[in-house]
Amino acid sequence: MRLSDDTADIPDRLIALQEKGEVVFLCGAGISQRYGLPSFYELTTDIYADLGESWEGYAAEEDAMGLDKDGKERGPAALDRALFALSKRLRGTDTASRIRAEGLLTTAIEKNLQPPLGPFPAHQDVWTLSRDPEMRQRIVTTNFDTLFERAGPTKVASRACADLPPPLGTDFTGVLHLHGRIADGDLGLSRTSLVLNSAEFGEAYLRSGWAARYVYDLARATTIVILGYGADDPPMRYILEVLTADRERYPDIREIFAFVPSAPDGPSRNRIAAIWEAKGATAITYDSRDSKDHDTLYETISTWAGFAADPTGWRRGHASRILGQDPDEVSEGDWQRLRWLLSGGDAGELLGEVNPDPKWAAPLVKADVFRMNTISPYRWIVARLNDRNMPAATAENLPLSPETLGAIERILGWRNRKSGELHPVLLRAWQLIVRVAARRYASNSDVGLRWFRAKAAINEGDFSLSTKRDVLSCLRPQVRIGHVFRWPGLEDDPTPETLALRHVLRVDWGPGPLDKIEDLVAQWPNDGRSSLIRALMRELEDALEEAADTDTLYTTSSDVKSVSRHFQDQHPDGFYSIVRAVIDLWDTEAAVRPIAAKALAIEWLTSSYLLLRRMGLHALRQTFFSTSEVAEHLLTLSDEDFWLSDARRETMQLFVHRWSSVVAEDRARVEKRICVGLPRELLLSDGDPDQIASVRDNAVFIRLARIEGADVSLSPLAADTLALLRARHPAWKSDGEEDDFRVWSSGVRTVGHQGDVSILAETPVDEVLGRVEEVIGRDPFAQGDLWRLYCDAEPQRALSALLADDPSSSSRAGAWQSFFWSITATEKEDIQHLALDAISRPDFQFKPYTAIADWFLRKRDTLSISTASFLSVWDRLFAAVLDHAGPVDEQSRTDVVFSMLNSAEGKIGTLLLDEYEKVRGSERAGDQHAILTRLERLVSAEGELGFLGTAAAMGGMRALFAEHPAWTTQWLLPLTVWTSPYAPAAWSVLLRGQIPQPDLYAALKAGLLEAGSHSDLDRSIGSVAQWMVAPLLWAQVATAPVPEISSVEVRRALARSTEEVRSSAAYWLSEAIEKMDGSAADLWRERIGPLFKQIWPLDPASRSAGASLHLVRLALHTAGAFPEAADAIAPALAPLDTWEIESYLGRDEDAKTFYETAPRAVLTLLDAVVAEDRVPSSLLSMLKSLAESDAALETDPRFMKLMGWARRQAAA
Repeated sequence: MRLSDDTADIPDRLIALQEKGEVVFLCGAGISQRYGLPSFYELTTDIYADLGESWEGYAAEEDAMGLDKDGKERGPAALDRALFALSKRLRGTDTASRIRAEGLLTTAIEKNLQPPLGPFPAHQDVWTLSRDPEMRQRIVTTNFDTLFERAGPTKVASRACADLPPPLGTDFTGVLHLHGRIADGDLGLSRTSLVLNSAEFGEAYLRSGWAARYVYDLARATTIVILGYGADDPPMRYILEVLTADRERYPDIREIFAFVPSAPDGPSRNRIAAIWEAKGATAITYDSRDSKDHDTLYETISTWAGFAADPTGWRRGHASRILGQDPDEVSEGDWQRLRWLLSGGDAGELLGEVNPDPKWAAPLVKADVFRMNTISPYRWIVARLNDRNMPAATAENLPLSPETLGAIERILGWRNRKSGELHPVLLRAWQLIVRVAARRYASNSDVGLRWFRAKAAINEGDFSLSTKRDVLSCLRPQVRIGHVFRWPGLEDDPTPETLALRHVLRVDWGPGPLDKIEDLVAQWPNDGRSSLIRALMRELEDALEEAADTDTLYTTSSDVKSVSRHFQDQHPDGFYSIVRAVIDLWDTEAAVRPIAAKALAIEWLTSSYLLLRRMGLHALRQTFFSTSEVAEHLLTLSDEDFWLSDARRETMQLFVHRWSSVVAEDRARVEKRICVGLPRELLLSDGDPDQIASVRDNAVFIRLARIEGADVSLSPLAADTLALLRARHPAWKSDGEEDDFRVWSSGVRTVGHQGDVSILAETPVDEVLGRVEEVIGRDPFAQGDLWRLYCDAEPQRALSALLADDPSSSSRAGAWQSFFWSITATEKEDIQHLALDAISRPDFQFKPYTAIADWFLRKRDTLSISTASFLSVWDRLFAAVLDHAGPVDEQSRTDVVFSMLNSAEGKIGTLLLDEYEKVRGSERAGDQHAILTRLERLVSAEGELGFLGTAAAMGGMRALFAEHPAWTTQWLLPLTVWTSPYAPAAWSVLLRGQIPQPDLYAALKAGLLEAGSHSDLDRSIGSVAQWMVAPLLWAQVATAPVPEISSVEVRRALARSTEEVRSSAAYWLSEAIEKMDGSAADLWRERIGPLFKQIWPLDPASRSAGASLHLVRLALHTAGAFPEAADAIAPALAPLDTWEIESYLGRDEDAKTFYETAPRAVLTLLDAVVAEDRVPSSLLSMLKSLAESDAALETDPRFMKLMGWARRQAAA
């Protein structure tokens, strides 16, 4: 966790341990060096200087100072040995000389460690951090100086050497000088014995061992944090060697942490961490420019101390700062801090106190802040109850546990003061959210699973109450809620007085499509059908009542394009499934119980709900309704139902199916109603008169034409009216069944409620966009896709409308986007050239840049345009993308290629590379240079644009390197080095391609060898192994140059790589031996086996189950070389799961063969992959089979161990 961008990354677990008071700081000379005191090396040289001595000419001292016989440096100094050799030389053999020499050394030490003037903020920060649960402070140090005493509390305890209190004892406080302390007269502290030279270290840590025992007890009782040491400082060498040895015998020794300087790059940090890991400590690296630069360390300690002094206030302050920003502008460092801040037990309270904007809901969920429902958003929700954006943010994103729902429900209760303060619409929204969320907990919300269960029960003849309840719960429409849809460019900012539920929540209905409803109808028993219909009607009416309560009643009828079966309902949703079931059951019931069926239909016809009235109109097709009843119901339909509603389909079907049997007088009455026409008051009062007249004419025309098309003679009035309309609108014709529907889906675009394009038929071009907004604003659900459909049907008029509206305005970005998506899907070339002309205008705004980039990429070959003109358009498109570019999105990091192919940032790079392919060849050098110049701008961009632009550029790496090697070396190859933030993007694309030619491979090799250790590489990381291993296999039989890489390099890279890379390498080897020509045994002995032994790391840290599974498979495919392969592979294997062992070493046919021909080799593999806590149930029989083939195995220690485990498992 980086507490700020300028600090080291402190492990979260260490911060938690410090908060609990379980951390003790062990401090070395480095912390005092910050205030002018010497390092151990400087102290040693100062002692020599003060004594007037030199190590030159004294072999033991020269050697200890790291010098060879010629006085040249040969390695690191062992300063404790140098001081011991000096002391031994000075003290002679008599007591007086010894005392004199020790006095001289002590005086020199004290002279050079005199405390400077304070204050000592670094020491004070360590005091803040190094405390126990009772807030008692204690610091362990190997420093002789008294700066900690001077920086600490007044009269702080100071103890040294063998006088140290036991860890966790009652007096375990103050400054604890492990190696002694000099005198400090100002503080009244006397000098103690010092542990300075190798002899004294040997006494403290080896012979009497008092210091070793103390360090051991300290490491068991507390978590030690090492500060101010180098890895080779004598104190560290002795302390860590003691603990490393003890750790192997005593697992209760806690983890040790050490702050360590490092160059600010990944390889350096990894190397430092590995060195300290080998010494038994976890390195916390901080950036350091040189050996004297420790500013980042002390900034880290200071910031950490600030946090430790007031964790709650620190969390609140930083959470407020971060959550007060726009989520899209938060840096990666702040995101890391925010995830950590919200990982504690007080995260819910913190969110409520900070109370961020609702737009934070989706990013917080995406960042996995609410994982496993451990954090409740309750307090945040309560703080935002009156924010109209919060309900949608909650419904769409936030997890609502039963406890959270209960708490919100109590807040909304009629007796609670907060509910009285809520806007009535917001109160309804929150009540709806609680109701919908609670249903998920009340029953199994997996409709698909319940429907599958119900179908299975019906097929088996189970029509029990349980099955019936499953059917009812699946078919009942369920309300769904989410964010509000706003059509681009349509302003809709309601006042408190005009606020409606649709402004707060998007409310629609499920379930989605349910198959095999016809099976339900066909198989449900006759004696239970009427009961099921009544039950379904109760569910339907209850859902309609809820729709009325949620202001979505208008959608319930739109869900059902046709009450009778029709392919227009091929993508059903909402209320369709229950209506389909009710109507199909009713149709069946009508054939056997017409009286009861008619009674129910009459109820439908008189219902207050349009959907039920449409079901009643459908029922009028049954002949037990007289023709006069049909006519009467058509005449009594309200004007809105008859002319404007979805009932148009059912009325038209009556014209088709019943009209020929209706008596002429009744037909004439209904046709007269049609001829009178659509009442003017049902249309917009301020609409264009000509347009209104056209709409009214069309409403009459389609109905009369539909009757005429059913081979029924029209009444004289109707015939004259139809003739008049045809004369007035000669281009009009009847579309037959299509006219039954308000919206007809041709099959190309059939999802959703789109729009009626005919509304725009007579609208002048310069008024089209305004008219579209007006229509959508009045009915966004039914007409929401009107503009896109218009672009599909009339692309040239749509373009004219956009150009007439002012192409320099950015307010129509959404409309332009829909236009470009539409023309991208059409093959008409004329509109493509017209669109190119439009965007080539100097005043055109490239705001819908994603749609334009996609169109330009897909239609480039269709456009007659020079490279110069292409680049002119590209430049403006690039500028628009650059203007809106943000930081690298997390989706782009996890799936680089997908994001590259589907984003404007990636598409504009692909455009350049495609254009480069068109101009390859020496005669087009100028065009090539122009493209390369733009590629430079692209890969130099920051954030998402540079990241995905780099990914796109890598697609042309091979061609560019072959034709422009100098340019590629300058601009593209540096992006593959892992110090570049764009390296993950570069390698994600490169690794998906073929292994490159030898010269390019050599240029990429350094990055390749490091790629496998980067977990931030996306799914392409699996190809790293093939890129490394395949060239070595090719080189064994190569007759032409192949990419060069050494087995030592591969072995080292595999050891550093992630488990996934080693698993991929093992898989690749096992596949190779299967696919290569030749005998499997020979292939192992001559090619695969030698290669494996050369490249595979055998250290325990490199073992993994994934790689082991493929290595076992490799061994099983070596035929006669199986014993050799098993011996070679076994050291690299990790324990496998029991089912894997049984599958590969128990049931596999190759393995069964080896039980007879090579039982000892099988035992070798079993010994490597079976763990004591993962014993397969068939291990006993496997071992018996081995013993049957080779009885001598029963005395093999490996066999005996495995047999013991198998018997214990069998007895359990």
